Amino acid sequence: MSIKALKRIGVVSEAKYVVLQPGEEILPLSKEEQTRLVNIGAAEWIEHHSGDDVKPPQDKEADDINYYQILDDEFDPAELKEAAKEAGIEFAGNISKKNLINLIIKEDKVKDIIDLEVED
Repeated sequence: MSIKALKRIGVVSEAKYVVLQPGEEILPLSKEEQTRLVNIGAAEWIEHHSGDDVKPPQDKEADDINYYQILDDEFDPAELKEAAKEAGIEFAGNISKKNLINLIIKEDKVKDIIDLEVED
């Protein structure tokens, strides 16, 4: 069996960071990672078949991903501040969303932030 994304998630697949949209099949991942994504409600189990209803993941190199846009689209300012705190980033309480996103990218914490969002 494989799994299908239920919401937008980021996963590392074959040493590449891939952003998956709802409905995209997630392959290949370890059984443990598949189970984790299903347990947190980010994906669901599907029978493996070659049908048109399951879209293949868009394979993007890390350099092709617009991390700024992902963080800006997926988080409101309060959610982003909370996720940044959980990832161990220090910042002033009155930091703007734009500056916080740039700080997250500068400190190479984007994947930590996205993983925190998926686990919620």
